[in-house]
Amino acid sequence: MSVKTLPYDGDLSRWLAIEYGGYWDFARMFRLTYQGMAFVFDSPYLEMQDEYAGHFIVYRCDATSDSFTAAISSGTVVDILPVEKIVFDESRKQHVLKAALAEAWKNWEGK
Repeated sequence: MSVKTLPYDGDLSRWLAIEYGGYWDFARMFRLTYQGMAFVFDSPYLEMQDEYAGHFIVYRCDATSDSFTAAISSGTVVDILPVEKIVFDESRKQHVLKAALAEAWKNWEGK
């Protein structure tokens, strides 16, 4: 599985800042805020397969949650996205490209 990256150009109209909670090759768990809504993206480690999932479970959650665990446990699953849908900055842990999530945003607004 390969993750997509682009050089970060500093244009915050194109990029969303993320806070990562887990990293292995790229941010495997991160949170971001978009249009006042908070989301956690989690690509869990699969013990039985001894590898990380090839997808992110996307939770809409309370923006004030102190921990990722609290955000996930109180959140609502709004989507499951293939890892390949996410475009990270070259550090793979600071920003994601808004346009890569444009279609998904529309589905999440009502959830």
